[in-house]
Amino acid sequence: MNSGHVTQQSWILAHSMGCLAAIEWMKREPHRFHGAVFINTSIKGISPLFSRLTPMALFNFLRIFLFRNRSNLRERWKYELTCNHSDKKNDSIQKWINIQKTHPVSFKTMWNQIRAAASYVASKPRYPVLLLVSQADRLVNPNSSHAIAARWNLPIEVHSWAGHDLAHDDPQWVIDRIRTWLPKS
Repeated sequence: MNSGHVTQQSWILAHSMGCLAAIEWMKREPHRFHGAVFINTSIKGISPLFSRLTPMALFNFLRIFLFRNRSNLRERWKYELTCNHSDKKNDSIQKWINIQKTHPVSFKTMWNQIRAAASYVASKPRYPVLLLVSQADRLVNPNSSHAIAARWNLPIEVHSWAGHDLAHDDPQWVIDRIRTWLPKS
């Protein structure tokens, strides 16, 4: 008889602001999870806001908000802020523009996401967590992930050239790091 509780454990792979949602989910439903991998994130109380985002990110957010009706410019700026893999640039930007046309994200939603990320205070998950960080991230200061690793005593793996969207820039590296880490947790 199913009592409503999940018996099979699950792992979470989360990125950036999604890590904050993952932490909260793990806190609210600890019986569901075995652990998590967090990519390029930052947390209020561990790193101050103005060291969590790079100056380039703040400038680009302003440009993106001011030109929110110009999807071509906006998606190009997002790519330049989050990705370092130039071979995928034009194809990715076009896909992102198409997604915005069919599933637009409102200014209010973007603003609410930024506010939530700036104000959420997280506590260490009770399960194993691996941190992956891109040293060449232009959106979130890589020191934020290092600060989380130090504060919560978590393992961290550092990628030398990928951008904020590490899974976009070097998906095989992400897969390899997770595979290497999983048996150890």
